[in-house]
Amino acid sequence: MPESSRAAASAPGAAGAAVLDGGSRTRLLSLLFGMNLINYVDRVNVTIVAPVILADLGWDKAKLGSVMSATLLGYAAGQIPAGLMIDRFGGVVILALMCAAWSLATALTPPLFELFAALLVVRFLLGLFESVNNPGQTAINTRAFPPSELARAQGLCFAGTQVGPLIASPLIAWAVTIYPWSYIFYACAALGLVWVVAWVVLVPRLPEEAVRPAASVAPPRAGAGVLLAGPVLALALAGLLWGYAMWLFVAWFPTYLSDAWGLSMKELGWVNTIPTLGGMAALIGGGWLSDRLVQRGVPEGRARKVLAVAGLGGSAVCMTAAALAPSGVLAVIFFTLNGFVQGIAVAPLFSLPAVLAPAAAATIAAAANFCMALGGVLSPWVAGALRDQTGDWTLPFLTAAVSLALGSIVLGFAFRAEPLPGHGRAGAV
Repeated sequence: MPESSRAAASAPGAAGAAVLDGGSRTRLLSLLFGMNLINYVDRVNVTIVAPVILADLGWDKAKLGSVMSATLLGYAAGQIPAGLMIDRFGGVVILALMCAAWSLATALTPPLFELFAALLVVRFLLGLFESVNNPGQTAINTRAFPPSELARAQGLCFAGTQVGPLIASPLIAWAVTIYPWSYIFYACAALGLVWVVAWVVLVPRLPEEAVRPAASVAPPRAGAGVLLAGPVLALALAGLLWGYAMWLFVAWFPTYLSDAWGLSMKELGWVNTIPTLGGMAALIGGGWLSDRLVQRGVPEGRARKVLAVAGLGGSAVCMTAAALAPSGVLAVIFFTLNGFVQGIAVAPLFSLPAVLAPAAAATIAAAANFCMALGGVLSPWVAGALRDQTGDWTLPFLTAAVSLALGSIVLGFAFRAEPLPGHGRAGAV
């Protein structure tokens, strides 16, 4: 790890202090952006080639949905241990090791489609290794950026989750018309290993503590006890409801385009990118807007919460309209609006852990992500089963709309965006 990156002259604990110089901040955000990009390509590669796999292997949608669910189950299982470990030891080395591990699991996937039980184990492990992604990023950004810039940093990093599928959808859809679908997984694995090398060589040295205004008391050591706090439980419940809808869309949207509207692999590859474009723009804009509210004197917790509530609520409306759309064009338009409105919520919501307890930001983010993944474990299988039974995609996407509406209600009425007792800091609420 390079030692050349220098902290700025301002003290790390000072409000709004710039801890890393401009080059180091850009390098850090670029690397985390790249990690998210690769992580989400590795997650969606199965969904993009799903129509080809279904035709090649003769599987039904529920069986392939169980493979998708295995990844999310591993992702969920690893969240809390990952968050606690990252808050205790930091995320720099852990992110590198786990990216190498999930790349290996990606490379092992194709030959195991003939061994279903082993395939489920490897996809579970892939999700387990990927569980460090969100907690690690949240902890690192909480240490590197002051409150007035945190949501923007989170948004820029999370934009990789949109750019990854944006690039992958047309490229993979084109590639499987020329090459065996197994090659997709090998290429994704190689990309992850390249990122590991870049991270080890280029990641800047980070401050030891979060860049937060000084608290009236010394910050407590992060631990599992924070998970039982009411606001953390409410945030986790909202994550569960959001995750159900988000992963249903990620898992089945390409197949829906092929199944419901008869798009070819090349066509669905391009059309699949349209909602992603809306989500990417909103993800960056949501973080910027949330930070602007903080800079204008809006309490930090309120600036995060209001955008998260509005994003999930608006997404529920758009998802309903998409599910009931009478044509493919209208469906894509409403799914694009859904991606845009939902994207507004991402960076503000994942900046809330730093509001509740900066020293436990990774653990709290892991709790929310754990429940989001649990929703994802359930929704691919449920949606696939509903589609097989009804012969239509309307009901699966309506369940996603209901889940988003409930998530907005939980955030709006059951979640308090205030520091947890003993974790307070000046200016947080």
